[in-house]
Formats: sequence, C-alpha cells, structure tokens
Amino acid sequence: LPGEVYSHPYWGDGVITELDIPADRVVLEFPESEEPRRQITLEFLSKHLRHRPAGSFTARMTKDPAGLREFAENDPVGFVKLTLADFECRIRQAELKDLLLDRLFSEAEWTRWWSRARAELRLDPWIDFESGRGARAEIALRTQPRSLEDEVLEAYFDPAAQLEQRIGAVRELVKALLDGASIAPATLERMIRDLQARLQGSATQTPEPLAAFYLLEMLSDCVRAAADLIGPLPAEHEVLAPVTNYADLFDLPDPAFAARAMKRIIERDGEEGVAQASRLFPRAPLVWAQAIWGAMDPEHHVVEAVRAVRELLERPFDNPETFHWAARQITERRWKHLDDYLPLGPFLFDLLELLNEWDALARRLGTPPQQVETAKWLTGKVRSLITAGDFEVVAQAVADMPRDQVQELRRTIQLHNVFHDAARNAADRCIRIVRRDLEETAGALSPAASVEEPKVNYATPKGLARAAAELHELNTVTIPQNAKEIEKARSEGDLRENAGYHGARERHAHLLRRAHFLQE
Repeated sequence: LPGEVYSHPYWGDGVITELDIPADRVVLEFPESEEPRRQITLEFLSKHLRHRPAGSFTARMTKDPAGLREFAENDPVGFVKLTLADFECRIRQAELKDLLLDRLFSEAEWTRWWSRARAELRLDPWIDFESGRGARAEIALRTQPRSLEDEVLEAYFDPAAQLEQRIGAVRELVKALLDGASIAPATLERMIRDLQARLQGSATQTPEPLAAFYLLEMLSDCVRAAADLIGPLPAEHEVLAPVTNYADLFDLPDPAFAARAMKRIIERDGEEGVAQASRLFPRAPLVWAQAIWGAMDPEHHVVEAVRAVRELLERPFDNPETFHWAARQITERRWKHLDDYLPLGPFLFDLLELLNEWDALARRLGTPPQQVETAKWLTGKVRSLITAGDFEVVAQAVADMPRDQVQELRRTIQLHNVFHDAARNAADRCIRIVRRDLEETAGALSPAASVEEPKVNYATPKGLARAAAELHELNTVTIPQNAKEIEKARSEGDLRENAGYHGARERHAHLLRRAHFLQE
C-alpha cells in the first residue's frame, strides 16, 4: 500500500508513493539513491525488495526520523532493541554509530547519547554487550534474559566499568535482595571482598574508598548475610579524613552519596567548609552543586549563596547543566529566601538577553561545533523555562513590575528571535491578563508601543529609508559585533570587576532599545 517501506540491497530504503495493481506498476521513492524515483512491477517488488513493518526501525527512520530521535533519547535501550530486530538481533558498536551518525545524531550528540545508552545496555537482562572491544564490541539481543546474578556480576566486574556502573550494580543487587531475590553466597562474598579492597585503597583516589565505604554500609544494613561477611567498618569521619580539597570528591557520581559526604565535611570544617564549598559551586558538576547547596544551608549563609549563584549565572557556558538547574530554581521561585537578592524581573530580562546571545552565537559562521551544541542546548532549556505553564514565570514577574518595565518586557518578547508567533501572542495575552491596567489608557498600548512614545511615527520617504537601513545595520552587523565583544570580555576573567564586560552589556541593551524603536 502507498506509504509502506521496502528495502533494496543497492537502492536503500524507499517508500511506496504510487500503486496501480491492474497496470502491474509500483512507484517508490528512495531518498538516498542516485535515482530516487523507481518504477517496478509487483513481481519484482516481491522477489527483490524486503518489506519493513510500520513500527520497525527502518520504517521509522525512513518516514519519521524526528520521532525516532525522540524515542532514542527517551528510551536508549528500547531504541537499540528496535534496531537489533532489523539486523538479525546483533550489530557492532561501530555499525550502529555509522547507521545513526548524521541521520539522527551529530558526532557530539552521538558521544553524549552513547555514553548513557552503553551504561543502560550493560544492565539490561535481554542484551549481551561485549566489554573491552571498543567500536568492535558486538551488541546482541538474547532469546532468554540473564539471571540477576549474571547481570550484577557482568555490570560490577566488567573491566571497563566506571565507578557509576559499579555503584548501580550494587544498588540493583540490594533492591533485588530486599524484594526477595536470592544470590549465591560465593557471588556476594566476591563482591564484598572487592569492595573491602577498594576501601583500603590509595587515599589519593578519594571517590573509590568513599564509595566502597557507603556501599559496604548499605549491604551490611540491608542484607543479613552480608553483615556477617563485612564485619565492623571504620567510622565515616575516618574515611573522610583525607579530604581537604572538596573538588577531589567531584568524581563521586552518586547523588545520595555526594550529598551525604558534602554535608559531613562541611559540618567538620565549619565556616571554612562553607566558604570552600561556595567557591566550588559555580564550577561544580550538577550532582555536586546540588549537594553543596543542600549542605551549606543557604538560608543561613545568604552572602556566600548569592555570590556563588551570581558567579555561576555570569558564565553559563562554563557549566551549562548547573546553570540550567539554578535558573530553574529561580524562575520557579524555589529559593524564596533569595528573592531580594535575585529578583525575578531583572533575572527574566537577563535570560532574554542571554537567549539573544546564544541564538546569534549558534548562527554565526565559524563558531566551534561544541559551542554551537552548547548554545542550542541552553537555548532550548531556557526557552522552555520561560514558556512553561503558559508563561507562568512572565506572569509572576510582571505582577509587581512598574508599567514602563512591563512595556519593555512586552517589546522584548515580541521582537525576540527564539520565540515563534504563537508563543509571542501567548506571552502578550498572559501579560495583559495579569496587568489589566495596561489597557486602561485611552487606546490600549500595542506590544510594540511605549508609554512615552507616540503611537504613530511620521517620516518622509528618505527618512523611512534611512531608518530601514539603520535597522538592517543594527540587526546584521552592530548587534552581532556587540555580542562578540560581550563574549570576548566574558573570557577575560572575573566578571564582577570586568568593566569591559559590563560596558558591552550596557551597550547591548541600548542597541536593542534602538532596534525596537526603529522596528516600530
């Protein structure tokens, strides 16, 4: 039927576009073939082409690559299983990469996605995944699932296993044992002996002995048989004693362990601990930034907390995931005790300005690919923060905002590149609902109008041409150049005392206001 997908060994994957049974004629489109349009007979179709069911990997890749990409992001293991079904249930890592690169993922996106998918595949009982062979490793779909014991042993003792994978294997084992599963005593003893060896390991490898301590404690508390094998453990403060530089803990990937360790060492070190943790916060990985925030009690250390957050917000590219998390806390008003220091209205203007900078950076020719990826990622995340809940953050910001600032916010959103028309209209509708007083003046103001400016600007044809030329120059040359100046000044160091950076930001705001005026 039209719309069905078939594969040919030389032409690739094609979609039936025309079917004329009486004339014995089938027309298919092969997007990747040198001759995309092929007309064949029904007999040729049945003999030389392979039908791909509607839900198969090949059919979805051919007809809906965007939907398939979303599936891959949401369920990496399910996606790989779907792919294996089309390749006789086995494929090499390098073949999978070749299959997906430039069709679903860029090189950077593949690296990020595969890092996550690989860890999850190794834990799935239906997947066999060779270890230590890199790109040559074969991924296969099993006919029977691995046992819990096989699964835990493979994940924990895999020669290529990272600390996060070993922690996950032990947590999975404890959960299964608490649910009534059983495991051979020899297997449990083997794992415990390995953890004990890691606990006694080099003090320079801080995360390893600390993670081993927490895992042994977990096993001892939850599994009676393990407690007898483990025996007495050292005190937690003894294990943490070698930790003087908190950044040494950043390689501990477990959020619960991270929060506990950070809380203990800050309690141990007192105010000096709070000071060191707050200095690390702007560059801390997300897990540790959250642990630091929870451990240093920001309600009682406001000065340190505000300084740390402001430094983080000034350099989003240095730590994008932690920046996004902090921005979310502010926009969702989860840090109410910091409202006076990080007010929502000015922060919303800052986010809109950053969106402009990131959009310009991503579009600029010659921008390094990694910066483009980061700019796009931040743009998507921050845009979602602003548009969430029908622009709830905008509604909260304008509730107590002076009228002139509300009008400026309306203009900024209406002329912003990263919002489509429907989003702009939704934002303006939200503002008008919250601030009904804006419509009380004679002839309600339009989104692009100003309280001080007249509604109509008269100009001669020459004047209008000059204004259009100036607007074009601003949008295509001056504002992008100013964005480069901001990035250059941003790279020069401490932004709190960087006059060049703040001057470039002020000029950016002036240029945007001038562009808004000319646009009107």
